[in-house]
Amino acid sequence: MCLFLAITPFILQFYNLADETKHLIITLVIIHNIANTVVFPLSGPLSQGLRATGDVKFTMIVSIASTVGGRLVLSIILALGLHLGVIGIALAMCGRLDNSSNYFLLSL
Repeated sequence: MCLFLAITPFILQFYNLADETKHLIITLVIIHNIANTVVFPLSGPLSQGLRATGDVKFTMIVSIASTVGGRLVLSIILALGLHLGVIGIALAMCGRLDNSSNYFLLSL
């Protein structure tokens, strides 16, 4: 992950981009790297375990509901409501509750 962050400025030199755009791209890479190392590993084991036991319908409903309810609504709130733009969308994509938390909440 750090390798991608390290080579991003080098790759950006090949493009004719404004300084603000380059800064925005580096910010998006940082957000993506943090989410991949912290948030995303937590979302897999429980959903995969439920699928392995044959509970595919519940898993699919929770995944779709959390995607629409979490990602779409958070994207609208952060990007349009708080005027964060593409940074708000990136935060919404990794800022929602992970699937294992959703399974726990919906099973109550």
